[in-house]
Amino acid sequence: DKPEHPGRNLPEIMLVITRADIGGAQVHVRQILAGLGESFRFTLVTGEEGYLTREARDLGVEVLVVAELVRPIRPLRDIRATRALIRLIRKRQPDLVHAHSFKAGVVARIAARLVATPALFTAHGWAFTPGAPLLQRGIGLLMESVLCRLCSGVVTVSQHDERLARRWHVGSTRHRYLVCNAADDVAVPAWCDERSPQLITVGRLTPVKHQIMLLEVLALLPGDATLTIIGEGPERTQLEGSVTRLGLEGRVSMPGEVREIGPSLTGPAIFLLSSNYEGLPVSVLEAMAAGLPVVATAVGGVAEAVEDGETGYVVARRDVSAFASRVKHLLANPATLRRFGNAGRRRYEARYTSGRFLAETSQVYRGILGI
Repeated sequence: DKPEHPGRNLPEIMLVITRADIGGAQVHVRQILAGLGESFRFTLVTGEEGYLTREARDLGVEVLVVAELVRPIRPLRDIRATRALIRLIRKRQPDLVHAHSFKAGVVARIAARLVATPALFTAHGWAFTPGAPLLQRGIGLLMESVLCRLCSGVVTVSQHDERLARRWHVGSTRHRYLVCNAADDVAVPAWCDERSPQLITVGRLTPVKHQIMLLEVLALLPGDATLTIIGEGPERTQLEGSVTRLGLEGRVSMPGEVREIGPSLTGPAIFLLSSNYEGLPVSVLEAMAAGLPVVATAVGGVAEAVEDGETGYVVARRDVSAFASRVKHLLANPATLRRFGNAGRRRYEARYTSGRFLAETSQVYRGILGI
């Protein structure tokens, strides 16, 4: 029998993810924990302590840290992580294992399959998405072609990722669910045209997010333009060196991780995203919720969220000149900036609210569990 615990009669779902720092997948998991706790009992399994484990405990969710569950491919550690998850699944006997992102998805789906427990996988951007390193794409496509047919369901977070799955026959159509990412609502500040718009970006400091491109863009803008880069990660030292190399001292702020992002997205501001590849970035949706226009690279589901010429601009990956041109245009046209921001807010309300996301996620859970 299952161990006694409060809420025993609720279906139990084990959420599995490698990293616990602030990122889109972690915000996504937190939304599930915060929004569906009255309908399901959750256990969170991660490979580290961080933002997500703190948030989960604050919500009364049991957290289990498996140190072997790391994001990079480490064959021996991955085997140990799989064994650890098998033991946890056997002990907890969850009704469903829900894995998030590629590495946790590999380990958790194998473990769940070996103990005959239903598993669901959310791909926060496919490992084989355009823009990813070629070797990663090849390995990712091979593994997902097999693993997505061994689990009970696969969730894609953008229409772009759904099209990729169909194109490469990853997972069966009957067991694939499109549930687009969402952002929690934020207060939309009153805009003041007298203030010069600031530039802001949010994301882990990694090669995937490619924030060095934004520094190159800033170097092409008028000298009073400033950029705030919110996030932490291994690229910090390189970015700080690039600030010096490009002569941008005094124009760039890097405050690190910010737990509550809403207050940072205050207008007038322009949200920037320079990623090489994405699923559907929550940071862009948060900016739209805050009524900010967005200038971003056209990767993953970004062009679905950002209507080019209506709520912001999308440009080709790594096109510094085009990116700078779009930002410069917005800086010089406050009325357009405000119009784009208002349109982005309306688009958020129509498509990307957490209420819609939670209702669709609950429906997926109930369909798999047959309740």
